[in-house]
Amino acid sequence: MKAKIAIVYVSTHHGNTKKVVEAMSEERACDLYPADRAKDVDFSEYDVVGFASGVYFQSLSPAIIQLAKDIELDARQRTFIVYTAGIDFKNYAASVERILREKAGTYVGRYSCRGYDTWGPFGLFGGIGRKHPTDKELLKAREFIKALQGSAD
Repeated sequence: MKAKIAIVYVSTHHGNTKKVVEAMSEERACDLYPADRAKDVDFSEYDVVGFASGVYFQSLSPAIIQLAKDIELDARQRTFIVYTAGIDFKNYAASVERILREKAGTYVGRYSCRGYDTWGPFGLFGGIGRKHPTDKELLKAREFIKALQGSAD
């Protein structure tokens, strides 16, 4: 039996993160939940739970951080992180990784890629990462979820 996967996400501005999690869901059936609708979801029915976000002020969305803190996990469940960033040069998910590693279950990794970013000063000159996520990055996202499937089934 295949693992049941849920991904909770925050994707504002240009929908970069939503594009990535939708690509993952096309590769491997996943239930996608915007973070503002995830409070009433029973995540105990899932084998794998992903947390996805754009990067805001060099961190994942506060809503994703809070959900990672609040979610109850058991030993059989796996977790992962997905994020998009205008400039993807460091691990912006470190704080959420720490939270998930302290919980029951197993943290199995993260996928990140660039995303189109026009926030703040970037908007003054048309933004950065204009054509991101690219088809190649979406393919890598599909490969990530496919490899995750093998570790979770």
